[in-house]
Amino acid sequence: MKANRILSIALSAGMLLSAVSCGQKKEEPKNNLVSSSPAEDISVNEENMPYGATVVRLRPSSDEDLKIDVEFDRRYFNSYDEGEKKKYPEIYLISDYIYAISNKDVDLMEKIFYKDYLLYNIKGNGYETTQDYLEQYRQSLKDAIGAEFDLDYIIVDTCVNENESDNVTGFSVIDDQLNEIAGEKISDRVTSRKAVYLDVFFTDENKNFRQLNNLIGYDISLYIYEIDGQYYLL
Repeated sequence: MKANRILSIALSAGMLLSAVSCGQKKEEPKNNLVSSSPAEDISVNEENMPYGATVVRLRPSSDEDLKIDVEFDRRYFNSYDEGEKKKYPEIYLISDYIYAISNKDVDLMEKIFYKDYLLYNIKGNGYETTQDYLEQYRQSLKDAIGAEFDLDYIIVDTCVNENESDNVTGFSVIDDQLNEIAGEKISDRVTSRKAVYLDVFFTDENKNFRQLNNLIGYDISLYIYEIDGQYYLL
């Protein structure tokens, strides 16, 4: 796990993030895309391989539910078969999120997040509407990049599920805030919890292809919850 990820349910540097963990981790987790591969003389079952051992790349040209190219380890995300194709509903949410930021798509943003949670955090951090947030956040990215840009490539660097230590993921904090906002124990209706960390890349107006994370200086992270059988970002 990348160091110094802060347990927070706030907008970080203008972006609605759920940065997770408390303090310095002493070792990298098993499910990081950049983890080392096992030695060639060691036989390891697929389920015991580190995150990134079974990476797939999806493109919008071959999957109509996807809006931005994305790489991820297929073992860590729920899927279902549709004809001869695998579908990854959690990955589509991630792609939709980055697309919504890049294109200031308010309707999409409010569709993919648990809406009450999204609006509560937007207003709590000084924005009147989702549109205000998207306008300001995208402008902050443009200022940092120094040019117009398109967010057009995603690598899901890390995926942590709810069985990981809460000291790392902070799911209990998300649950508590979700319950408080809803006025009922929504957490009892959650059947899946994941935290993901993204490496996001952009192409600017001069056709330069660069990594966004390094430029803005913080990790892009999201929670994915399944609530009442529906996946949402938090």
